Formats: sequence, structure tokens, C-alpha cells
Amino acid sequence: RRAHALITDAAFAPSSGTPGEGWGGGFFQRASRARMAPTLTLPRSTGGGDRAPLLAAREAALALAADPPAKPPRRRTPKPGPNPNPSPGKPEPSPGPNQPAIPMNPATPTAKKPQPIDTGDAGEARPEGNAVYRIDPDGFVTEVFRQDVLILAMVENSGTLLLATGSDSEAQIIQLRPDADETLVLATVDAKQILSLLPAPDGKLYLGIANEGSLASMTPGYAGKGTYTSPVLDATQISRFGKMQLHGTLPPGSVLSVATRSGNVKDAQDKGWSKWSDEMPAEEFIKIASPSARFLQYRLTFNSGEGKATPVVEDVTIAYQIPNLPPRIKSVQVAGAEAPSGAGGDSESPATPAARPQANPMQTISWDASDPNNDTLSYNLYFRRVGQEPWILLKEKLSEATFEWNTRQVADGRYEVRVVASDAASNPPGQGKTASRISDPILIDNTPPAIGDLKWKQIAAAIQIDLKAVDRTSTVASVEYSVDSSKEWQLVLPVDGIYDSQEEAVSFTLKNLPAGPHQVALRATDIKGNQAFENVFINIGTPTAEIKK
Repeated sequence: RRAHALITDAAFAPSSGTPGEGWGGGFFQRASRARMAPTLTLPRSTGGGDRAPLLAAREAALALAADPPAKPPRRRTPKPGPNPNPSPGKPEPSPGPNQPAIPMNPATPTAKKPQPIDTGDAGEARPEGNAVYRIDPDGFVTEVFRQDVLILAMVENSGTLLLATGSDSEAQIIQLRPDADETLVLATVDAKQILSLLPAPDGKLYLGIANEGSLASMTPGYAGKGTYTSPVLDATQISRFGKMQLHGTLPPGSVLSVATRSGNVKDAQDKGWSKWSDEMPAEEFIKIASPSARFLQYRLTFNSGEGKATPVVEDVTIAYQIPNLPPRIKSVQVAGAEAPSGAGGDSESPATPAARPQANPMQTISWDASDPNNDTLSYNLYFRRVGQEPWILLKEKLSEATFEWNTRQVADGRYEVRVVASDAASNPPGQGKTASRISDPILIDNTPPAIGDLKWKQIAAAIQIDLKAVDRTSTVASVEYSVDSSKEWQLVLPVDGIYDSQEEAVSFTLKNLPAGPHQVALRATDIKGNQAFENVFINIGTPTAEIKK
């Protein structure tokens, strides 16, 4: 069987800075990747006795998403007022050293009043997100960050920015390196807002937190230990897991281990999941010890030793093998297998010229088949008369799900068609699987009806013709006549008024025929379109008739 791979979107990247160099030393990482989080230290609440800290550091390593594509900066039109703020990048000209300041309105030299700050919707994240812009010395404005969060505080060190954010669910410290176009999350807290940031000379960063209020500190360097638990990975079927392949680096003094678990329900918290396996030292290829299942999770445990270096995992690939499953055949259809209903009176009748079936021995067999492993399928077709064994091979090793069957060489009767699908070509010898499905019974009838007991008699000026039409396999659908080789055929009904059986008695009268000889052609048709013809010669005024077949 072919092996498949689950490639996770979690990646862990090395630091491009040196831990311990001020508050920025431990925050440098490559974009769209994660590593072990910096240490987050929480002081005990001063007013709550032994109450646990209101904010806890995440133990899991942080999986980071790439910064979304930047949108063009949205410019706001200043609100009218006596002293609108100048646009970014276009500072107001300042008076020279020997020139007096020029008021905004020379005609009304009144003192400037303090203007209120327009808070607008500062308490909500805008639908398109909030942004950080960089303005260069020439006044050019560039958007360097946009996310659907509140940006509540920001500090800068040597071109690296730390943003304090807030949202309805959690708050984050986000690091930006605009020159490298890198964005990553350094820490996440359970409170809803981080309102202020204060870098300290010893390298710590203090956080002022709201909802609920508390104070936290984040130290430079790496945390001593951190874990990353993958999302639940879906193999779509119960599968046997092979090896996990890791790409990354393991600096001296750091430790990385891996554990896995598996289950057959999507929620890893439900019963039915296996226990976490023993921690396995990280290698490029690691044998997965969890039992076969549909879902899998892995956990990476990082240990940075003294906090100076962290293991790095660039990507994770998991090989798995789905057991060979049999093909599936949803339906088998044979075109023309359905017979029209009997005709008579005012009901819809196949015996009318527009609705009369045309005899055609070709039957189109089609089927709907698939394979859960996406294996290549081949098909064998069999047929048999209903109620008889064994099956007779009709065609083998078909690659398309359709076949034209010429039934001219098949005796009349009711038949079944069997389709057998096999995936043997996509599996090792002896390990292929098959599936089959039988069609509904179909009617094969290539023999026309027989016209018999044909006689005629003259009644006054009219001619009465009587006959029987008999079909040994299907229902008689119509009887028609034409006089003196006319192209117009006239339908006549049976004695009981409806064509609904294999034997029908027909009696009809011809009126207004001139005296002398005439030829009447008779045509009987069954529901499969097979037709039989007879001719009767009559002579108006002569009591005898010659019947010619």
C-alpha cells in the first residue's frame, strides 16, 4: 500500500538574536514560526493573601501564523475644528528663530483652546483590523502590521517593536521586525487587555494588565521548558502510523522529546483515545508507538537547559498507511430496461406512432463505482437469466464504467447483470479486494409478435377483420392497418380496449371501401419495438378471400 503523509502547520524557528541583551534579546525569531516562549513571571497578588495569580504563563510553545498581506493604509479625513491635526508625513512649518509664530487665523488672533480627543470606536477592534504604520524621514507611510485586535501600547528598541494588544478573549505581546517583515507572538495571557509596557534596565519587560487587573513581568532569554501539542490530525480512515520525520536543529545543552496518542473520535478529550506514549528523544525519524486509529496527536517537549538556546523544529511529517478497503458500487443501470405501461382508451400509449418504441438489440450498461483508497479499478461483467445459475462472463478487464451490450445473440427472457469491481492492479499480488452489484431484472426481447387466426367477412358495405396478436416474451403494444399500400397507419384497439398482455384479440371494421380488390396490411408491435407484418387480400362483392403471408 502507498504511504501517505500528514504535514503539520506547526513550525518552530531559532532565535536570530542573543538572549540576555536587554529586553529585546529574547524576542528575535523568524516570521511564521514559533519556538519556546520567553519566561513569563507573575507576582503574587498583594491584596488577596494566598490567592493564585490572576495571570498564568502558557506552558505550550506558541504556534505562530504569518503576518497577513499588508493592506494599503487607510487615511482618515481630519474632523473640522479650529486646529485640526496635520496629516502624517506633512508636519506644520515652524517659525524661524527670528520670526514670530503665525496664528492659524490672522483675522481672529484668539488663544487656542484645547481640543477634545476623539476616541471614536477605540474600545473595539475595527472589522478590517487595527494597524501600525512606519513614516520615513521623507514622509512616506508604510503599513507594517494589521490584525483584528486592539493595539494598546508599543515600545521600540533598535527597529524591533513590541505591541500590547487586547481582544474579547485574550491579550498578546506581539513582536514586529518591519525591516525583516517578521511578525510573531511572544506571549499570550488570559486577561483581555495588556494596557502598558515598561522595559526595565535589567532586561525584564513589565506588563500592565486589565480585565482582570494585574502586573506581570517577562524576562529575556528562553523558558526552561515548554510544550507544543499539535491539532488533531485526521487520516480519514483507521490507519497504521509509520514514522514521524522532524526537521530542525538541537543546540548543545538543549533537549527535545516527542510523545503521541491516537483515537477514533475527533475530540481528543473524549474516551477512546490512547494514553500519551512515553517521551521519545528527538531524531530525524521516530517510530510512532500509538495504536492504529483514524486521528493522531503529537506533543513536542522543549528544554532549553539554562535558557540560552532552544531546540528548533522546522516541520513535522507523519507517514501513515490506510488499510486496503474494498471498492464501492453504488448502482448498476441498463438503458431501456424499463417497459412502458399498457395502452388503451385515453391513456398514454406506446402504440401511438409518436410513442412507439424502436427495436434495438443494443443495451447500455453503466454503473457508479468508487474506491476509498483512490485505487485504479477494473471491471468484469456477467449475466444470467433470472433464477438460473451460474453467471456467464460477458466482458472482463474493463477500465470504463460503461459497456454496450448487443443482445441479438441472447435468447429472449428476463436477465440480471452483475458488475464486479477490483482494485488488484493497485495492490500487491493477493491483496486486492473486490465488490459487486447486481442490476434490476431487464427484459431481452428481440422476437416480434405473431399474427394469427386472421379472417375477414363482408357485412353489407363494410369489411370486418378479426385476428390475434401473440408475443411469447413481452406485451403486445399495438396493432395497426394500412389499406392499399398507404403510408398512413391506423391504430386499432383490442377487443378488451387495452394492450396489457402477451395475447390480444383484435376486431375492426373497414367502411366506405369501393367495390373491387383491395390489400390490407397489418402490423403488430411489442413493447420492445419488435414488429410483425401480415397482408390480407379482399374483393368487395366476392365471398372468398386469399390470405398471403
